[in-house]
Amino acid sequence: MDDPCERTCYVCNLHENVTEELLRELFSQVGPLDTIILRTSNSRDCGPAHRYALIVFKHEMSVPFACEMLDRIELFTKQILVRPKQGTQQALQYWSNSSVSALHNSTPSPSITRNHASSGLFDTYRRRQNEREQHYQKRTRGDKTGVNIFTMFTAAYR
Repeated sequence: MDDPCERTCYVCNLHENVTEELLRELFSQVGPLDTIILRTSNSRDCGPAHRYALIVFKHEMSVPFACEMLDRIELFTKQILVRPKQGTQQALQYWSNSSVSALHNSTPSPSITRNHASSGLFDTYRRRQNEREQHYQKRTRGDKTGVNIFTMFTAAYR
């Protein structure tokens, strides 16, 4: 039950300016962290380097929460992808969720809502988050200067 693989998220599409410190700050918002491994793999055909990270949480429940909350956020003008580590029970559960599969097979849009069907633990949180987003959208409907918190966050690291 305490398998580190089940507590691990794979994060890819990282900009070259993303640091371990930035990832620690960001991912600690969704759960207590155990380890962060930031890697760059150079392709053999001299293509662009592939930057990725493995984020190991202290608790398994942090993995789906991180995927839900941080997938497709923008860091340094690149949308990161956050997934459970491949070959784990977390990954099987994540991809068997039909709304997640449908979302990831569809064309991404800036107006994607994070209202996936889910099981148990995060339903209440998601409902409250959606209510907050709706309230914010109503408040800023006439004001087009709404600021994305993660864009602000990464601006501080430029």
